[in-house]
Amino acid sequence: MLCFFTTLSLYGLLRHHCLGPARGWYLVGWAAAGLGVITKGVGFLPLLALVPFVLLARRGWPSAVKRVGSLGVAGVAAMLMAIGLWFVPMILATSAGGELLDYRNEILFHQTVTRYAGAWHHHAPVYYYFVEIIPLFWLPLIALVPWSLLRAAANVGCTCSRRCPRSRWPPGRGCRSCCARGARGGSRSCSPAC
Repeated sequence: MLCFFTTLSLYGLLRHHCLGPARGWYLVGWAAAGLGVITKGVGFLPLLALVPFVLLARRGWPSAVKRVGSLGVAGVAAMLMAIGLWFVPMILATSAGGELLDYRNEILFHQTVTRYAGAWHHHAPVYYYFVEIIPLFWLPLIALVPWSLLRAAANVGCTCSRRCPRSRWPPGRGCRSCCARGARGGSRSCSPAC
């Protein structure tokens, strides 16, 4: 469930920011992050993808969406409403006390807050993840990042009048591989093969 909600959240946010204004998908992304928080507390992590978009937009990076504005507030509201689907009934049910109050305290405080503040289930030191886990499991995928950045850099500056399906990043910038000067007619417009 967590994987589904985080993937849906990331898809909604990226669809809005990369392919053009898609307000519905943007709100779905925020709401899915809220459902991910209900599923497991880390469901908010796809929202961290907004940080690079904000930083790049401030530096003048071409973006399909210039400003989020009040849509950002609506996104936060969508996330809080999704969390409220579980949180409000849980608070109402446990307000009388009893065994459900113990359940609430276990879920909200022990399983969430205490786990982050002082984990009782991890006995390895902090550097264990940097030495044992990250090089083995993360770095093979990170090795692909430079190649994708080189491709994105090659696509910047193309003057295609229409979007080329071979290149989706940066959005609306076309693709140099099919728009090279002199290719198929000598102009710098997309070829029919695109």
